[in-house]
Amino acid sequence: MKNFIQQLSKRSLLAAGSAAALLLLLLVVYLVGIGHYKTRLLPGTVVNGNVLGGKTAEEAREALQDSADSYVLVVKGRNNAEAEFHGDALSLTFQDQGELEQLIREQNAGKWIFRIGKQDNNELVLAYTYDEEALNNQLAAVSFLQPENMDQPVNAYVGDNGQTYTVVSEYEGTWLETEPVKSAVVSSMLAEEPELDLDAAGLYTEPELRSTDEGLNNHAAYLNSLLEQTIVYDFVDRQYVVDREVIRGWIVPDENNNCTLSSELAAQWVYNMAYDTDTFANSHVFTTHNGEQIQLASGGDYGWAMDQEETTAALLQALNEGYSGNLDPSYIYGAQDRSSNDIGGTYVEICITEQKLYLYEDYQLKLETSVITGNHSTGFDTPSGSVWAIDGKKYQMQFSVYADVVVDYWMPFNDECGMHDAYWRSAAEYADPSYYLTEGSHGCVNTPYDAMEVVFGTMEIGYPVVVYYSAEQPVGPQPTEAVAVG
Repeated sequence: MKNFIQQLSKRSLLAAGSAAALLLLLLVVYLVGIGHYKTRLLPGTVVNGNVLGGKTAEEAREALQDSADSYVLVVKGRNNAEAEFHGDALSLTFQDQGELEQLIREQNAGKWIFRIGKQDNNELVLAYTYDEEALNNQLAAVSFLQPENMDQPVNAYVGDNGQTYTVVSEYEGTWLETEPVKSAVVSSMLAEEPELDLDAAGLYTEPELRSTDEGLNNHAAYLNSLLEQTIVYDFVDRQYVVDREVIRGWIVPDENNNCTLSSELAAQWVYNMAYDTDTFANSHVFTTHNGEQIQLASGGDYGWAMDQEETTAALLQALNEGYSGNLDPSYIYGAQDRSSNDIGGTYVEICITEQKLYLYEDYQLKLETSVITGNHSTGFDTPSGSVWAIDGKKYQMQFSVYADVVVDYWMPFNDECGMHDAYWRSAAEYADPSYYLTEGSHGCVNTPYDAMEVVFGTMEIGYPVVVYYSAEQPVGPQPTEAVAVG
């Protein structure tokens, strides 16, 4: 029993000695580790993705430079375009600024044993340099970065599909600006990022308008609504219609491909309508009191003269407001009838050779009377051969060149030339159709009082006065003297 106890005590002492020796060994290892890691990075230290645990600052610098030499930046573009930029080819060089020594100083060497099997990631701002000329050369060698191989983006626009107007989707294009791309490559390279996606980085020039744009969609709806409208200009015996096909002809692409209602084309259409229908100062075909058709010369001041600018503006406004129906043109000068025969049914007809005045009202002869026109022998011929409009009506007119002459009814139609009563004329004078040749007026149409009263009561300002020399010769001798009232 005694021997057993002695043996047991001996074994316990040996075990205790072994444990103490192990603890001492561990302590020595730990202390040696502290000494070791005072000048080295702790285990598991990772700097900007580089595993540098256990390395001195110098060894870590060499590792970072090795990483820079082997670094590859993959630049990705649209349409599977791709290019690589290599650190060694660009002379990518790590510039030590004491960051590694600072990291070693700031770490707790006593914790080295607790970092075994673990990882400590450190993101440091490290300085690198590169060969800019080499970078420029490599950028210039990348095909998809050259302007001649790029496509500009195209905005979404309103197009014509043959039936309706729809928004055509934008084209993204492949356009890149050189300097932003270069800056992004440099930033990625200095940060040792593995990849630069030019699209994800927002470096492609983008379209300014996309198919979701509310304005574009509203514009397409507006153009389609125009096609549903019909506007009619009714000229009694003919019509000019602005319908679907006409409007489609006015909708053309602008400089941005957008289909747009062209005010210029609308104005051209109005111009053509005015060209067809304007009669102001034009020649006229006229049927005389005895049924003969004569060709009156141009040069009078009667007829329609469309205000094309106002008519175009009103037409465009009507279209923009969604109006359908009849629309009247605007006029600078108007006549009495909108049909091809703009003289209408109420007018005065004067034949110089007959020395007759015929008054028509609503196509019915209301009055026929003898008149005395301008004195041919003295060059005061009454202008003839055209249609003029009555310019005014005045009761009791005193002629400025004849202070003692006052007429009751005065209706000028060609400057100073007009129709008026003439109390100084006798019935015998009116009865002689040749009297005007030597004893006529100073250009005016002298009319018997009772007849002139009827003319004055029937005709209004703007009504037509047709004056012709004869059916065989509508244009007669023209005045060589300035017409004077009287």
